[in-house]
Amino acid sequence: MKQFIFLLAFVLLYGTITAQQQPTFARYHENLTFVNPAALYIDYQFDKYSLYAGATYRYQWLGMGLKDAPVTQIVRFDNMLSDYDESFDWCLCNAGATLINDQTGPTGFLGLFGRFSYILDLTGRSGGTYLSIGASGGVVQYRANVLRLVGTDPNDPELQQNQTRYFPDFGGGIFFYNEFSSNQGFFVGVSSPQSLGLNLQFKTPDGNIYIKRAQHFYGVAGGNFGLDLLKFRPTVFAKYSPNAPFNLDGNLVIQYKKQGWIGFGFSTAQIIHGEFGVIPINLVNGGNENDAEIKIGFTFSYPFQEYGPNFGPSGEVNLTYMLDNSD
Repeated sequence: MKQFIFLLAFVLLYGTITAQQQPTFARYHENLTFVNPAALYIDYQFDKYSLYAGATYRYQWLGMGLKDAPVTQIVRFDNMLSDYDESFDWCLCNAGATLINDQTGPTGFLGLFGRFSYILDLTGRSGGTYLSIGASGGVVQYRANVLRLVGTDPNDPELQQNQTRYFPDFGGGIFFYNEFSSNQGFFVGVSSPQSLGLNLQFKTPDGNIYIKRAQHFYGVAGGNFGLDLLKFRPTVFAKYSPNAPFNLDGNLVIQYKKQGWIGFGFSTAQIIHGEFGVIPINLVNGGNENDAEIKIGFTFSYPFQEYGPNFGPSGEVNLTYMLDNSD
């Protein structure tokens, strides 16, 4: 409880919060199109699935006994549109949508975003090298229980306890992918998924509280290497936001026969994380490829910094459905 009191005291002392409001995930390569609207999601790059739907549940401060610990849920959908679809025979494109909900104690937000990317096939219809340019847009609802923020009696009928604000948001990105052999290649991209910066004002009995939404800039690079038996998928994720420390996160996933995987990573924010997952259908049939698959993954992160408040470990659960609908 002391950690949460510290957080509230920070809010009251400064009156204005400047922070990274974009949720981050330890398994960011699973949410690649959320990070960069131009991205070709990994299951298309390396396994050629053209329709992709998934959900992530992230819970932070595990084991701290805090009912107000941060919780994030995200649902995402992507579909590769190309010449197999008569409506999109004029381009190779990727379209998708994301619904995200984030709650941290008395504050939270709900966002709905759509995205579209135009993909240049730099090697013609034979494929292999792609440059994607994408944009996203949506509406975000910010909410705050201001009485809890300032410690006022919540039973006072004269005060508005829950307040909401609605704002548009836009993002953009560039993504390059090169496949140099069967299901092997590398990618690199840069993006700004939250490009608008503004101040959110919430009225309280003692004045106003301001939450500053900062612009975010991301860079990501990674690849897929190895043989059919073992695949190695290293990724590096860079995050920058004004007035916040630059963060670099590296991760390595080792996949066995398209049946399951393990992974581990490290962040310059002094956080380590590990993950594991399975593809149940392939696990049963010995790794044979299917037109549709389901992935189930689990990720655990633990901070070990010696300075500042330590809010404890975090956990994530990912569920992904993949379909090859290109026939």
